[in-house]
Amino acid sequence: MKRIVLRGLAALVFSYPAVAQTVPPATPITAEPQVPGHYVASPVRFAAPPVIDGKLDDAVWRTAAKLDGFKQLVPDEGQPATEPTEVFLGYDDENLYIGARCYDSEPQKVFATALARDSEIIYDDTLQVIIDTYRSGRNGFLFTTNSAGVEVDALVRNEGEEVNYNWDAIWTVRSTRDSGGWSTEIAIPWRTLRFPNAPEQDWGFNVERFVSRKQERSYWKPMRLAYGFYAPYKISQFGELTGLAGVRQGSRFHFAPYLLAGGERRASDGDTSTNGRLGGDVKVNVTTDLVADLTYRTDFSETEADEANVNLTRSPLLFPEKRPFFLEGASLFYFGDRPEPNHPNDENFLFFSRQIGLTPDGRAEIPLLGGVKLTGHQGPYDVGALSLQTEAVHKPDGYGGRVDEPRTTYSVLRMKRLIGDSSSFGVLGISKDATGDQNRVGGFDWDVSLGPSLRNGGYFAKSSTPGLSGKDWTGSTDFYWDSRNLRFHYVYTEVGQNFNDELGYINRIGVRQYRADNNLVLWPEHGPFRQAWFTYNFDYIADRNTNEVQTRINNVQANAYFHNAAGISFKAYDELEVLTTPLQIKRGLLIPPGSYEFINYFVGFQSDYTKAVGSAGQFAWGDYYDGHYFRAIGYANYRPWAGVLAEITAQRTQVDLKEGSFTEDILLGQLAYSFTPRLSTRLWVQWARDTNLREKLDVDWELRPGSHLFVVYQDIRSYVDFFDPRQPVFGTPGRQLLTKIVFLF
Repeated sequence: MKRIVLRGLAALVFSYPAVAQTVPPATPITAEPQVPGHYVASPVRFAAPPVIDGKLDDAVWRTAAKLDGFKQLVPDEGQPATEPTEVFLGYDDENLYIGARCYDSEPQKVFATALARDSEIIYDDTLQVIIDTYRSGRNGFLFTTNSAGVEVDALVRNEGEEVNYNWDAIWTVRSTRDSGGWSTEIAIPWRTLRFPNAPEQDWGFNVERFVSRKQERSYWKPMRLAYGFYAPYKISQFGELTGLAGVRQGSRFHFAPYLLAGGERRASDGDTSTNGRLGGDVKVNVTTDLVADLTYRTDFSETEADEANVNLTRSPLLFPEKRPFFLEGASLFYFGDRPEPNHPNDENFLFFSRQIGLTPDGRAEIPLLGGVKLTGHQGPYDVGALSLQTEAVHKPDGYGGRVDEPRTTYSVLRMKRLIGDSSSFGVLGISKDATGDQNRVGGFDWDVSLGPSLRNGGYFAKSSTPGLSGKDWTGSTDFYWDSRNLRFHYVYTEVGQNFNDELGYINRIGVRQYRADNNLVLWPEHGPFRQAWFTYNFDYIADRNTNEVQTRINNVQANAYFHNAAGISFKAYDELEVLTTPLQIKRGLLIPPGSYEFINYFVGFQSDYTKAVGSAGQFAWGDYYDGHYFRAIGYANYRPWAGVLAEITAQRTQVDLKEGSFTEDILLGQLAYSFTPRLSTRLWVQWARDTNLREKLDVDWELRPGSHLFVVYQDIRSYVDFFDPRQPVFGTPGRQLLTKIVFLF
């Protein structure tokens, strides 16, 4: 799940010269090479830890295991990398150490624009490491850096179906540049990783080097385009990291208390109040393979704000989870449709953690009293358990209404049995308990490999809610083919009329749905394009009782990527929507029941983001129910040097119907400056015409790995006395200044 800010062509993955540093070239390092073709790396136990300064000049690196001979995935599959890379591996009782020398024939053209933690670095020269500590062949820990030493980390689920960049790890990295390229040094504490309790570790492992100006991706263990769309994350085909003997995760207990202090002034009545709170999290290594997270009065004030959008569909908007407590182990709790990257967001999720701690419409926070989460592995089993309790809340919502939520307990149990190298079977149980409200959901799911490129997956679940019985189940199955040139995904889903999942994200109930995604991928050897996609998608949703169609969509697409980071896209939609009840597309504007068939179009472009100035845009227009619409979105950014980002997004949506018309304008601006990789600031401003103005200033100073000082100022101004659930604006109007300090022990 990505942000709803235009970073490239909408619903399509596309996948600055930094100031040179006067650092002497790294001392040449010699080490015994690995056996050719075996791709087995055996880190050396270091006698003394290296100084993590990015220079690779400590003598201990000369004893490290050395990996080289990187091969390209793109643009010339299987050919040696045009810019050599050497990786060095070692470890001790505290850390895994990774050093890398990234040679470059034109070092002045190495791109490094990002400096703040978790920045978007898809257009920088980078080094990326993925570690599969349980040899699951599916999931891994991802660590990425650039020549400026940025820290970007993520959790990879099911070989790239989800890459969760909102997860934060504790690790250290430093990089330097010189006349021969750039170097980096990484230290990953054992406490950051989860791995089996064994005398010697045997992990999946791979390293990727990305040269931005050439759009070249090369790997220590070569990846193949035949692996399909998620080829860089084909964890089942990674090399091995072996010989890590006697490593332990360290202390069983890690404590992260926080102190929050601040004040706020509510816009509704002008009252001013102060806020002081203590809370914290405790992490306990129950066993080497099981981790318990306990939380008390969890606070999310530093969490990135949601971004507004105009919803013109029949489905509710989906906003991603960004709260840290819910992110670690989130991939284990996943239960729902297989994501499809080149398709509108129509997936169902039976567990969606944003339903906890937020009001049903998502606009206001419900304070968390506390809870516990258990995640990990036991032999071939993945295990996850979650139980949280929220406070009772009775207060104005700031938009002329009230928030009335009882104290509620949420519980989730998840287990998966790994079968063979790449298949699994799992069960899920969900419970929500509050005064006058009880909801239960239970189900099972599977994901089976039928060959190198073909998979079958699906799920079945049943709900239990007082007053709802019969037709209270849902089920889905799919067939999925992913290869170098062809990608097919066919899905059949049914949802009963009384299926009720209050902890999930379910688009519609009482329907049966057919979905087909057909993609032809070309890799031209000549001409201006390096890749082209031709797509035909089909959706058909019908009422389960009457078999009458509700929605039918035919969608064709053509997307092309140039040899730099630029791209263009064209889409056409032939859509049929049948309404049996009025559809409120905007507050006070109802589309009457009836059958509506309409055609609309989309074009988009993205410039070469390896330049200091980047831009993107999209235009959509055509028929819309009994009228028509037009939407334009423009995006521009400026990255003059590493650590500085200025960007602006402008969106205009015009809808003209027989029942009425409206125009929505949204502006989103951001100015970010990072003094160092551990001290960053960000000013974020969002304006929606006639509705809302929101300003937020964040300062994040990482005092030491895992310990932070946050300063957050937020000002929300509302110009309306209602809340429109189809075009939401989040947060209670007023001003707020908070200071929060977190220490990790």
